[in-house]
Amino acid sequence: MSRQSYRDRVAQDRARADRVADDLDRVADTVVAHAQEIRELLALIARIEDEVTRWFETAAQRLRDYAPLADGPLLKAAVDAPWAAWPFQPGNLPASGIGSGSRSASSCRARVSRRVVPKSKVDVWA
Repeated sequence: MSRQSYRDRVAQDRARADRVADDLDRVADTVVAHAQEIRELLALIARIEDEVTRWFETAAQRLRDYAPLADGPLLKAAVDAPWAAWPFQPGNLPASGIGSGSRSASSCRARVSRRVVPKSKVDVWA
């Protein structure tokens, strides 16, 4: 190999090495930029996580605040309802009709009309 061909070869190798170094610099810049994007996304995720955690803590605290009501007055109202002691319940309702016995609606209207009730009030029974 002559000195000139050796110099040419070294120049080519150096040019190739410079191109590879430039490519590596571009890749490194891209990786650094990507890492910055990831840091920003992670920071955003952390902020969202903090906000969501605070929201759930507030909601849970409200539930804890209302829990005593579910065990106290609300439970008592549901279980010991004022109508619980009434003689008629869904299983033992009296026969349908107005009043006791088997009076028809027309006989009830007649009784009401014998009283001094304005005609407009009687029409309610129709």
